[in-house]
Amino acid sequence: CVAVMSGLVNVVSVRAETEEGSQVRQLPVLVTGSRVPALASKVGSSSSIYEVDENRALGETTVADALRHIPGLDVVQSGGPGGNVAVFMRGANSEHTLVLLDGIELNNPGSTSRAFNFANLSLESVERIEVIRGPQSTIYGSDALGGVINIITRRGKKPGAVVSSEAGGYGQFTQQGSVWGGTDEWQGSFGVTRKDVDGFSAADERFGNSED
Repeated sequence: CVAVMSGLVNVVSVRAETEEGSQVRQLPVLVTGSRVPALASKVGSSSSIYEVDENRALGETTVADALRHIPGLDVVQSGGPGGNVAVFMRGANSEHTLVLLDGIELNNPGSTSRAFNFANLSLESVERIEVIRGPQSTIYGSDALGGVINIITRRGKKPGAVVSSEAGGYGQFTQQGSVWGGTDEWQGSFGVTRKDVDGFSAADERFGNSED
């Protein structure tokens, strides 16, 4: 039995408050497009923002799962859980999608392809994901010919913590925990995720394969 779930995802709802008299307006903000905070409407390239907290009902646990809901991204996984996950954008190769974590480049410089593997990147400590589609090589170099994915971690002066665990079929067991907080001078967060899964063999027993 296979269950299929679909739903609407809010990908343009990062909030910034600007005060006009006694009124407060909610404006979408994007920091990836020009390396400084800017209104999404002022960024020339096509952009999307995925708010993790606003999409908790979808049950996604990894960044790769969240990216599948963002228009214009092709997320390809090789094999089952733990298999290599690559993201393609605007017809470019996966190595031409620049991946940033709080502005720090994650693409592997030791790999000939320089592509980033999303297989084991959890959403637990992520606040939002910003995506800029189209070439951004002027700002970020040749690795951004297809576009940029900037993963922004959770932060805030108000302290908080989350602990969760879940279990499922094929020996799957997940434990997650994160804390965050700060002051006027600093802000930070710390998160840990562990996931175990037995999976299932891709080699059919009918052909004499007996491994787990």
